[in-house]
Amino acid sequence: AGQASEAAAPTALARSSRAAATRGYLREVDFSHWAAGWLAERLRGLTHTERHAGESHCATLVVKGLQPSQSEVHASVKLKGEARALFFDLTLVIAWEGSAVLRSRGG
Repeated sequence: AGQASEAAAPTALARSSRAAATRGYLREVDFSHWAAGWLAERLRGLTHTERHAGESHCATLVVKGLQPSQSEVHASVKLKGEARALFFDLTLVIAWEGSAVLRSRGG
């Protein structure tokens, strides 16, 4: 499913680019909905583990998902002739879980 959604945006952009080029005027293509889905898919399950050199403890964060009702994703491409410009504004609120393993240096 991810590959199909990734292919849809560039295909739509190519069609819009050709249409804008033939008419020679400014046009904006909104990819906000597509970008929100793409980001949500890629953020889910993202993991980061931090270990400090010489220390015996570590912490791990795991992204559970994007909170769509609290996040704002605006993404668009403006076209004029053959020129394209990407504009985006992101406010991402994510749900995450953290865990830590703490050990004393003595073992």
